[in-house]
Amino acid sequence: MDLNDLEEDCAPTMAASMPRFDPSDGRLEKLKSEDRCDSDLGSSISNESGVITDIREQILKHSLKVEPPVDEVEEVTEKLQSVDIDEGICESEKLDDIDENESSAAAFTDDDFLVYGRDADGDTLLHLAIISGHVMLAKVFVEVAPWTQCLDIYNDKLRQTPLHLAVLMKQLEIVRLLLDNGANPEMFDHKGDTALHIACRSGNVTMVNEILKRRQSRPMQNLDFRNYDGHTCLHLAVLGGYKRIVDILLQSGADVNVGDGKSGATALHLAARGNREEIISLLLEQPEIVVDIKMYNGVTPLMIAAEKGLPNISNILVTHNANTNLLSYHYSSSSDESEEEED
Repeated sequence: MDLNDLEEDCAPTMAASMPRFDPSDGRLEKLKSEDRCDSDLGSSISNESGVITDIREQILKHSLKVEPPVDEVEEVTEKLQSVDIDEGICESEKLDDIDENESSAAAFTDDDFLVYGRDADGDTLLHLAIISGHVMLAKVFVEVAPWTQCLDIYNDKLRQTPLHLAVLMKQLEIVRLLLDNGANPEMFDHKGDTALHIACRSGNVTMVNEILKRRQSRPMQNLDFRNYDGHTCLHLAVLGGYKRIVDILLQSGADVNVGDGKSGATALHLAARGNREEIISLLLEQPEIVVDIKMYNGVTPLMIAAEKGLPNISNILVTHNANTNLLSYHYSSSSDESEEEED
């Protein structure tokens, strides 16, 4: 998918400005003329049978605000169940190199490649249904998936799984269905973000709760994963000022003392820098918090508050036994370094 408009900051409104998925702009003709689609598992798909093109047309022909009628969804389901195994698959491209002893590979039929194989833009039918806002069709593609890896296929460039897209599009029902059916919440996109990173950055409390819900199909995800900016989900929630999400993450087991990957700043450093009084108070309630924890350059949260002239933040930290002697030492060291530079 050759798009840069599925970033989280424009997810709520981007759908209407996506000419790529407007049948009138030639996209539909492009779909009709595509000869092959490469799946993530090494198989190629031919559109000679016309089934995939027909299904894609049904996905794309409705406006994003209108779900396809129930009878059309049922029609798509019937088509998925009636695909001729002998049609649409290039014999030379079948999974000759996959170990036949792997049960998951053996369970993946030629029919499944037609549905979950990726097109020339890296999208499966599930990706397209989510992007186009067709929740009912997306549910069909999730529910008929033969194995869970089908739900974790990346698209091109933005490296997004259906779960990433469902969170960006705020499709709570699809997020729930994907996770209930075994989608991996720890898959990361081109920014290193998991679906939870995206939900925390946008301040979506309901989505955060859904992603963190415990499920028998998968253990609890690692809450201390850093994205490519070095931030954990807790860091993003603090940066956004989302106290409720900070509280949810802490209750779910996020490590309050984890520093970011670039400067070593913890949630407490970030809250001090952002003058987040309520969040600082919440963080300081955690029994394991280290009040005088240092960044890579030796700076503590109290030093940040003092340097920025934030007396309320400083008072809260001192009340929780922040070491003021470190503050004196820091200013003394800074003064010595300035004198050396002048000399």
